Amino acid sequence: MQEGKRFAINLAAKSMSLVLNLVISFFLTPFIIRHVGTESYGFVGLANDVVDIARIAAVALNSMALRFITVSLHRNDIEQANRYFSSVMIVNFLLAAFLILPFGGMIVFLDKLFSVSGHILSDVRLLWSFVFLNFLLTVAGSTFSVALFAKNRIDKESFRSAESVAIRAVFLFLCYSFLAPKVYYVGISYCVLTVYVLCSNLYYTKLYLPELKLSRTYFDKTSIRTLLSSGSWNCLTKVATILSTGLDLLFINLFVGELEMGVVSISKTMPTTVLSVFIILSGVFLPRLTEDYSKGNRENMVRNTVFSVKLLGLFAAIPLIAVGVFGDVFYSLWTPTENARLLWFLSIAGGASYVVSLSTQNLWNVFTVTNRVKLSSAGLVLSAGASVLTVLISMFFVSDPSLRTFLIVGCSALYNLLLSATFLPIQAAKCLNIPKKTFYAPTLQSLLLSVVLCVFFSVLKIFIPINSWLSLLLMFGFICLCCLVFGFLLLFRKSEKQALLAMLQRK
Repeated sequence: MQEGKRFAINLAAKSMSLVLNLVISFFLTPFIIRHVGTESYGFVGLANDVVDIARIAAVALNSMALRFITVSLHRNDIEQANRYFSSVMIVNFLLAAFLILPFGGMIVFLDKLFSVSGHILSDVRLLWSFVFLNFLLTVAGSTFSVALFAKNRIDKESFRSAESVAIRAVFLFLCYSFLAPKVYYVGISYCVLTVYVLCSNLYYTKLYLPELKLSRTYFDKTSIRTLLSSGSWNCLTKVATILSTGLDLLFINLFVGELEMGVVSISKTMPTTVLSVFIILSGVFLPRLTEDYSKGNRENMVRNTVFSVKLLGLFAAIPLIAVGVFGDVFYSLWTPTENARLLWFLSIAGGASYVVSLSTQNLWNVFTVTNRVKLSSAGLVLSAGASVLTVLISMFFVSDPSLRTFLIVGCSALYNLLLSATFLPIQAAKCLNIPKKTFYAPTLQSLLLSVVLCVFFSVLKIFIPINSWLSLLLMFGFICLCCLVFGFLLLFRKSEKQALLAMLQRK
């Protein structure tokens, strides 16, 4: 009973936080584009892509830190938890200091590395300076997030996330309302958000895990080696992620042009936001999955993982229909100065893999919890390598700018779709020592739900014109209602329906 109640609270809090984040981003993105222009806004996405490349250095150590610290805490091995905690923190500080030099060099030679118009060069340099500073702050304080994870207080993390995004939105609104329009305000806002999160993480660590101490006496090379031996494979995972999706804007900048890069950056906003939402939602299942693994409760792990595929599949139908069917209407209202149909088609091309990957997002957590990240990394690297190779080869045979753009955006989506439909469900099942087909049934059920409802709403769109925010919002509400009702009726077994209803009825 307590487990279900905690999950319901975490899921509700996370959902409310995500809704607020989406609403703020919904108004904020066109607001920023209107003030700084499409070309300048494209460098925000490119700066974040470069930071993702730099993040590889931190992934090896930090990607598994929360897992090992939490497992040690659940096993009441406080001494080992402190070794992991202090060792990771000390190495993170050193890593942040080391990265200052290459970041500085990249900022100085920015116009030599990328195609940047002269009139926005100083603005973009400041933007990248603050984006890099934000990354260094994130690396230095990342391990303090273990408190809410270990105690399964995702609800507090969600409320904190909503507060920080609201603070960032207010900051940007004030900047663009009263100061000269500059794109580097976006970089400053990232730093403001990170400082707030870091301060709250320090508070929660002292509140929930007072037994964790940051001390040089706990520094342990063996703990570092343990984390690196597992986390180094996550480096490959991060490299694969960057190769499959993170290089899109760079390739567009190099092979097509900076203006087209800005257009693609706008088109990636919705797919990227949707994916980040489901990565965050899948994180609701991770603390419980880690605890069950620590206690050897594999039956509970399997049951909750299958349930997660169904629940995420129910939610996945909503953005798939909203973007896939009504994306043209959305972009014509959201960014009226841009080519709405082009943005719509680019979003569909970039998010094609989501028909499968959104519902199966929690399966990636299985590799982390069972410490089988080597397996997931190998699959991701092969898929990403094939995607990049396909793009580079195709550039020799295709010269049309529009076709090049769609090839760059669509290649990674195609290979991600194949990975999510074949490798992921089979290998996740192997990690749990269950039949390979275990996760195919709920995945196919979720896919069928999305396809049927997409067809239904495509027909409905012909007879009901949507040409205003009010009509689009009403239609979106109807989409949510249909997905929730039909998803609940078709995806879940009787016992799962009873459990969901019990969660909803609890105060």
